[in-house]
Amino acid sequence: MSSGLVGKLWRHIHHSLDRPFKGISNLRIIEIGTGNGQHFNLTRINTLEYVELDLREATNSNLDLSKAKLLGRRFINGDAVDLSDLGDEVFDGLIATCLLAHLSNLDLALENWRRVVRPGGTLSIYIPNEPGILLRISRHFSTKRRISKRGYNHEYIHWREHRNHFPAMRSSINHVFLGDEIISRNFPFRFLPWDLGLYTLITIKKSS
Repeated sequence: MSSGLVGKLWRHIHHSLDRPFKGISNLRIIEIGTGNGQHFNLTRINTLEYVELDLREATNSNLDLSKAKLLGRRFINGDAVDLSDLGDEVFDGLIATCLLAHLSNLDLALENWRRVVRPGGTLSIYIPNEPGILLRISRHFSTKRRISKRGYNHEYIHWREHRNHFPAMRSSINHVFLGDEIISRNFPFRFLPWDLGLYTLITIKKSS
């Protein structure tokens, strides 16, 4: 996933998720569903504290220890849906990379994501345009081939894990963040229907 054209696309996505926080210092950021630390390895945000939250702490073999110290990185073992161990309005920003497609309770997750961000803070969220036409075509010639070559059933793994489709994710965001500023950018074609895009980056400014 990190090499070739697919890797280049993923690096672009990670850098785009950082864009709302560029030029701002001493931020308190939480990233929900950090996986193997892919986003932290690429982030260029200036943070006072960078919290990674996931169900399990994976081995980040590429972790730059000096960068982790500089950005105040720490890991929290937690559930992306309830965030019960986190207080209200703690963070300046929240980042989520390809997570909403996997969750069982979209509204509850989004309500808690909003809860932990302070008024005026920003949420930067990636959602795949699932199961859009362009996304399915591109996946057939990229990740499906890579995974199938390793002996795995791509269709079974993918559709078992990606349980939520784009309209459900987008509708839940509109519902939970009603009254907040929501900016949606569909890639690579901003002005075409969602099913002719690969993914959507959503930036939400929480109302004061």
